[in-house]
Amino acid sequence: MMFTLRTRDALVALILGIGLMTIGCWTSSSAEDDGSSNTSTSTQESSATTMTGQARHARGDGSGNVDQDRRRKTETTKLGKRIDPGEVPPTGTEVTLSEDEWRERLDDNTFRIMREAGTERAGSGELLHNKKSGIYYCAACGAPLYSSRHKFDSGTGWPSYYKGWSEDRLGTKVDNSMGMTRTEVHCARCGGHLGHIFDDGPDPTGKRHCINSVALTFRPANEDGVVENPPEPIPSDADRADAADK
Repeated sequence: MMFTLRTRDALVALILGIGLMTIGCWTSSSAEDDGSSNTSTSTQESSATTMTGQARHARGDGSGNVDQDRRRKTETTKLGKRIDPGEVPPTGTEVTLSEDEWRERLDDNTFRIMREAGTERAGSGELLHNKKSGIYYCAACGAPLYSSRHKFDSGTGWPSYYKGWSEDRLGTKVDNSMGMTRTEVHCARCGGHLGHIFDDGPDPTGKRHCINSVALTFRPANEDGVVENPPEPIPSDADRADAADK
């Protein structure tokens, strides 16, 4: 009887031990499963974060070439399309008039500036703050000289451009007046004085064409970028010679 009781007690203890081990293993397994699940969730979140970053970069919200492309596009949009100056005299033509003829065509102030290389008072020019889209023509002969696309605010008190509408429309020479050496700029067609060119302008040329408003005539462009009413140009020397022969 003692043997039987002891045997029973041993069997009960064995059964209870196995049960506790089973519960322990199940708890450990559940914990490991939870850890694996958390790791998987963390990995998915990391992947989602990476994908979001890549998408942001592709949209241009991040740094790199996408932003640079957007910046270039903005600059192009800011400049707008090239403006058509309308019907203008061809390049290479010249206008030569006597002093008396120029006086008949120009008012006193324009004659002083364009024919005697004068300078208008800083901040007084009518075209200084003009921000309309269009072309600036020579006030003396009507040749297209500057575009609104290249105009900028230099803070100097005179209309400023970083380049001409077409470089062959402008002429330059050394100006040693006023005790300094400067680059004078004039209309290549009629020789009318416009102003001076300095090396403190913005990109892409680094130049500042400092121009008298009086030396320019502005005509706005339409929505298609075309000037519909350009100033009537003075006939060139060749045209006047042909007309005299007829």
